[in-house]
Amino acid sequence: MPDNKYSSFSQFQEANAEKAVTEAGVREYISGRAAQDESFRKALLADAFGTVESEIGVKMPSGLKLVVHEESNEELHLVLPAPVELTPQQLQVVSGGWPPTSDPAATAADDALFDADGGLDYD
Repeated sequence: MPDNKYSSFSQFQEANAEKAVTEAGVREYISGRAAQDESFRKALLADAFGTVESEIGVKMPSGLKLVVHEESNEELHLVLPAPVELTPQQLQVVSGGWPPTSDPAATAADDALFDADGGLDYD
């Protein structure tokens, strides 16, 4: 169970001012607050969207769906990240292919990286 040592989100932000407040950090703060504050927990379960907006002071995108649920001693919930969907060009790049281009200047610059045998030209 997360330990929440901050009494407000602004206190959390101040304590973490030197580093970016990430989505994971916000999740940790909200979970910790809900673990220690029963009225906040009930508000979160009743109106997650409004409670989170009010707590962190940020207007959330209207198309965003926010789901809050409780685990129990008999259930363990795993949250999987959204699948990554790559364009064919991105897939070619991440799979080790060289991105195709129709820009002659870019092609010339790419070709200059290789020697006559097709290896990298370090000169």
